Amino acid sequence: MQELRDPARLREVYQANQQLFQAPPPVLRLLQFEKGEFLSHPFKKLNQFLLVVEGNVRIYDIQENSRMRGVAVGGQGTLLGDMEFCSASYRPFYTEAADRVLCLAIPFAENRATLENDPVFLRHVLCRLAEKME
Repeated sequence: MQELRDPARLREVYQANQQLFQAPPPVLRLLQFEKGEFLSHPFKKLNQFLLVVEGNVRIYDIQENSRMRGVAVGGQGTLLGDMEFCSASYRPFYTEAADRVLCLAIPFAENRATLENDPVFLRHVLCRLAEKME
C-alpha cells in the first residue's frame, strides 16, 4: 500500500465522489494497492472507509477446510469498512486487490463525528450494506 500525496489528484477524486457527502470529511487520503495486496483481512481490521475509485477487488473467506469461498468482486464504487465502522466485533473477510486499486481513504478516528452526523453519507453506507445483504 502506498499513500499518494498529490493534493490535485485527491481533490479530483473527492469532487468525483462529493455527492456521497453533505460536507467534506476533515481527513481524506488516497491509497494505492498493487495486485495481490490485501486491503483488509481478519488480522488487519480496517480503521477507515475505503472507497474504490479505480480497479477491482476480490472479497473472500477461507473456510475451516482451507478452501477459499468467494463472497464478491467489486470495482469502482465499492465501499469497504462499513461493518468495521458500525461494529467493534465484526470479523472481516479477505479483501485483495485484483489489479492496481486506488481508494479514497476516510479514517474513522479523524472523521467519526462528522460522518455520524452526515445523513447523505450515512444513507450511502446504509444502501451499500443493504446491497451486501442481498
